[in-house]
Amino acid sequence: MRRLKVLLLSVKAQFHPWGEDVVQAVGDRHNLFIFDDTQSLAPQFDGVEVVIDHGGSVGTRSMMDAAKDARLWQILGTGFDHFDLEYICGKGIPVANCPGQFSSVALAETAMMFILMLAHEYRQSAANFQSQALYKPMGRELENLNMGIIGFGASGQDLARRAKAFGMRILAIDVRSIASEIMEEIRPDFVGTPADMDQVVGDSDFLSLHLHLNAETRHIIDTRRLALMKPTACLINVA
Repeated sequence: MRRLKVLLLSVKAQFHPWGEDVVQAVGDRHNLFIFDDTQSLAPQFDGVEVVIDHGGSVGTRSMMDAAKDARLWQILGTGFDHFDLEYICGKGIPVANCPGQFSSVALAETAMMFILMLAHEYRQSAANFQSQALYKPMGRELENLNMGIIGFGASGQDLARRAKAFGMRILAIDVRSIASEIMEEIRPDFVGTPADMDQVVGDSDFLSLHLHLNAETRHIIDTRRLALMKPTACLINVA
């Protein structure tokens, strides 16, 4: 396998552990360099064939202009929210991201944490505990409540696995058909398309959004759909 010249654009504050992971995975196989913002930009991109951009938030238009030999711009992240996709596509540089396993567990665990905190009114319960007012508020048990998941990709599926363990019913929406092995494993109680969105919004006790932020998804839960939610329902957005 030919060794490629690879440039890592890393967020300094987050080099540990993600930058170190890239060095470990790529450094022995290719000629890996780490971008230094104290040095001139153009020479660092000279001959670079692959750029690894942490989160898509480091790369600038000046960097894209300098990456004249780049054959791939790899975003170390799931989405393109912080990335100038239109500009780089205009330069003919292919772009890839890392959907799925990169952050699905972290997102699912975060959503589950919020669900538990909301169901058991964590802030008020903690304050009451400190003031020795016990058993108030009682909160809600999750068993048999409806968990609506809009976007049933990797993080949505991981949330469903965790919610199922609490006895919740899973109502899922996705633009694609769900693989049969996933359906067999998770056994969601309802799977629909965007045409079923209003039904799921209205039936959910908790509604979790697992969508990339773009022009189509930015206002997917608008004031009209918020009005469809139960008075006691909670909206969660971790993606």
